[in-house]
Amino acid sequence: MLSAPGVASAAFALPKWVKSCVLKNSLTTIDSTCTLGATIDLETTTGNPFCCFFDAIYSVTNGLFFALVALAAIFTLLGAFNIMTAGGKPEKVTTGRNFIIYAAIGLLCAFLANAIPIVARWLFGF
Repeated sequence: MLSAPGVASAAFALPKWVKSCVLKNSLTTIDSTCTLGATIDLETTTGNPFCCFFDAIYSVTNGLFFALVALAAIFTLLGAFNIMTAGGKPEKVTTGRNFIIYAAIGLLCAFLANAIPIVARWLFGF
Protein backbone atom coordinates (compact mmCIF):
# COMPACT_ATOMS: atom_id res chain seq x y z
CA MET A 1 0.00 0.00 0.00
CA LEU A 2 1.15 3.55 -0.71
CA SER A 3 2.19 5.93 2.03
CA ALA A 4 -0.61 8.45 2.11
CA PRO A 5 1.18 11.73 3.02
CA GLY A 6 4.04 11.34 0.52
CA VAL A 7 1.82 10.25 -2.33
CA ALA A 8 -0.79 12.87 -1.54
CA SER A 9 1.60 15.78 -1.94
CA ALA A 10 3.18 14.35 -5.10
CA ALA A 11 0.17 12.92 -6.89
CA PHE A 12 -2.53 15.40 -5.96
CA ALA A 13 -0.45 18.60 -6.19
CA LEU A 14 -2.94 20.51 -4.06
CA PRO A 15 -2.77 24.28 -4.22
CA LYS A 16 -1.02 26.01 -1.30
CA TRP A 17 -4.27 27.64 -0.15
CA VAL A 18 -5.92 24.25 0.51
CA LYS A 19 -5.21 23.60 4.17
CA SER A 20 -8.00 21.21 5.20
CA CYS A 21 -11.21 19.61 4.05
CA VAL A 22 -14.47 18.62 5.70
CA LEU A 23 -15.77 15.28 4.44
CA LYS A 24 -19.24 15.18 2.91
CA ASN A 25 -19.23 11.37 2.52
CA SER A 26 -18.48 8.57 4.96
CA LEU A 27 -15.38 6.77 3.67
CA THR A 28 -14.61 4.46 6.58
CA THR A 29 -13.57 1.70 4.16
CA ILE A 30 -10.51 3.83 3.28
CA ASP A 31 -9.61 4.84 6.82
CA SER A 32 -11.41 4.78 10.16
CA THR A 33 -10.89 8.56 10.47
CA CYS A 34 -12.79 9.22 7.22
CA THR A 35 -16.21 9.69 8.78
CA LEU A 36 -18.95 12.03 7.67
CA GLY A 37 -18.18 15.59 8.80
CA ALA A 38 -14.58 14.85 9.80
CA THR A 39 -12.02 17.59 9.19
CA ILE A 40 -8.76 16.46 7.59
CA ASP A 41 -5.85 18.84 8.23
CA LEU A 42 -3.52 18.68 5.24
CA GLU A 43 -0.79 20.88 6.73
CA THR A 44 -0.04 18.60 9.67
CA THR A 45 -1.29 15.46 7.87
CA THR A 46 -3.76 14.79 10.66
CA GLY A 47 -5.93 12.14 9.10
CA ASN A 48 -5.53 10.45 5.76
CA PRO A 49 -5.20 12.95 2.87
CA PHE A 50 -6.69 10.36 0.53
CA CYS A 51 -9.98 10.95 2.34
CA CYS A 52 -10.19 14.44 0.80
CA PHE A 53 -9.34 13.12 -2.66
CA PHE A 54 -11.92 10.32 -2.57
CA ASP A 55 -14.52 12.59 -0.97
CA ALA A 56 -14.18 14.93 -3.94
CA ILE A 57 -14.50 12.02 -6.38
CA TYR A 58 -17.61 10.71 -4.62
CA SER A 59 -19.20 14.18 -4.53
CA VAL A 60 -18.61 14.82 -8.24
CA THR A 61 -19.78 11.38 -9.37
CA ASN A 62 -22.88 11.53 -7.16
CA GLY A 63 -23.83 14.88 -8.69
CA LEU A 64 -23.15 13.55 -12.17
CA PHE A 65 -25.24 10.46 -11.45
CA PHE A 66 -28.30 12.44 -10.36
CA ALA A 67 -27.98 14.90 -13.27
CA LEU A 68 -27.78 12.07 -15.81
CA VAL A 69 -30.72 10.21 -14.27
CA ALA A 70 -32.80 13.41 -14.41
CA LEU A 71 -31.84 13.96 -18.06
CA ALA A 72 -32.67 10.34 -18.87
CA ALA A 73 -36.11 10.74 -17.31
CA ILE A 74 -36.76 13.90 -19.34
CA PHE A 75 -35.61 12.24 -22.57
CA THR A 76 -37.79 9.21 -21.86
CA LEU A 77 -40.84 11.41 -21.32
CA LEU A 78 -40.10 13.41 -24.48
CA GLY A 79 -39.68 10.20 -26.47
CA ALA A 80 -42.92 8.74 -25.13
CA PHE A 81 -44.73 12.00 -25.88
CA ASN A 82 -43.43 12.00 -29.47
CA ILE A 83 -44.49 8.39 -30.00
CA MET A 84 -47.96 8.94 -28.51
CA THR A 85 -48.59 12.09 -30.57
CA ALA A 86 -47.09 10.74 -33.80
CA GLY A 87 -50.47 10.40 -35.49
CA GLY A 88 -49.12 7.91 -38.01
CA LYS A 89 -46.01 9.94 -38.93
CA PRO A 90 -43.07 7.51 -39.01
CA GLU A 91 -40.46 10.28 -38.58
CA LYS A 92 -42.04 11.34 -35.28
CA VAL A 93 -42.05 7.72 -34.05
CA THR A 94 -38.38 7.45 -35.03
CA THR A 95 -37.60 10.67 -33.15
CA GLY A 96 -39.36 9.35 -30.05
CA ARG A 97 -37.56 6.03 -30.28
CA ASN A 98 -34.22 7.84 -30.61
CA PHE A 99 -34.98 9.91 -27.50
CA ILE A 100 -35.64 6.74 -25.54
CA ILE A 101 -32.44 5.14 -26.84
CA TYR A 102 -30.47 8.26 -25.82
CA ALA A 103 -32.09 8.04 -22.37
CA ALA A 104 -30.92 4.43 -22.03
CA ILE A 105 -27.39 5.45 -23.03
CA GLY A 106 -27.55 8.26 -20.47
CA LEU A 107 -28.55 5.79 -17.75
CA LEU A 108 -25.64 3.56 -18.71
CA CYS A 109 -23.29 6.55 -18.40
CA ALA A 110 -24.82 7.38 -15.00
CA PHE A 111 -24.10 3.89 -13.71
CA LEU A 112 -20.57 4.05 -15.11
CA ALA A 113 -20.08 7.36 -13.29
CA ASN A 114 -20.82 5.55 -10.05
CA ALA A 115 -18.07 3.06 -10.90
CA ILE A 116 -15.37 5.76 -11.09
CA PRO A 117 -14.74 5.85 -7.30
CA ILE A 118 -14.49 2.06 -7.21
CA VAL A 119 -11.89 2.07 -9.98
CA ALA A 120 -9.98 4.93 -8.30
CA ARG A 121 -9.90 3.07 -4.99
CA TRP A 122 -8.68 -0.05 -6.78
CA LEU A 123 -5.89 1.93 -8.52
CA PHE A 124 -4.72 3.46 -5.23
CA GLY A 125 -4.97 0.18 -3.34
CA PHE A 126 -7.78 1.06 -0.90
